[in-house]
Amino acid sequence: MISKEFLHRCRNGGDQYDDLRCKQNSKRGAFAKLDIKMGESAHMDGAYSSEIITNMIIPLSRPVLFVVGLFAFRKNWNSLLWPLVATNRISRRTITAGLTVAQRTFENEFTLVNTITVMSAIILLIIFIFVQKYFTEGLSISSALKE
Repeated sequence: MISKEFLHRCRNGGDQYDDLRCKQNSKRGAFAKLDIKMGESAHMDGAYSSEIITNMIIPLSRPVLFVVGLFAFRKNWNSLLWPLVATNRISRRTITAGLTVAQRTFENEFTLVNTITVMSAIILLIIFIFVQKYFTEGLSISSALKE
């Protein structure tokens, strides 16, 4: 049984370990809904395991894979500490690290910092618009449990 505290952490970000568990639970819920008899019947018809995976399992679990990918992208997009530690060039840092540098550089120019912030949010919004169908479908699949 999943505790309410765990679900609350999943919805509100949680820490890195909890984020990983949310992704695993989403994928587990999607793969649990797949009917194993479809794979068995395809195998009896002569399909190889690789064909079953590429032609049946991946297309049926595509929405959940999009959701997990979007969450992983957002987490890396918003990371601040690791790019500051791992990179030595400003051009290779994430947008969050760039926003921090811009905020320190242009302390009194709020319009410039706000413009950079809005521009960085627009990129994520555009990505979400293109994968919105998969996102909502993947969230509904991963939240349902196999009965």
